[in-house]
Amino acid sequence: MGVATAVAVAVSLVGAAAASAGDSPAWFHYGTDSWPVSIIGPAPYRNPVIGGNYGGYIGMAGNWARVEGCKTGNFLAWSSANSAQANADYSTYHTAPATGVYWYMGGPGVDPHGNGSAGEAYNWGAPKAAQTLA
Repeated sequence: MGVATAVAVAVSLVGAAAASAGDSPAWFHYGTDSWPVSIIGPAPYRNPVIGGNYGGYIGMAGNWARVEGCKTGNFLAWSSANSAQANADYSTYHTAPATGVYWYMGGPGVDPHGNGSAGEAYNWGAPKAAQTLA
């Protein structure tokens, strides 16, 4: 069996198992991202509407508009409350990841003066990657 076939079989089996378990096996956690969501408490926290353990928070750590000093789009989609809830669940109850972050990147596709070339994309992406790693 090739790697691609093995991956397809594994994905199929995992999908079938999740569906038969009502999309909630014991190890499965839903989380939230970006803007605040009203999480059910006290700890250990639970997800609203869908229920289940609160599985972590992924918030926006930055975006291209802030770095470039733009007057529009210069915001962070962050919830201190959801981050604290996820961290409490992780540190006290050892469930799922705590807080993670993402960086919202606009890319050369939003540049009205861009030429769409691979070189332009590389020249834009390489410094952004270095900045992210720093």
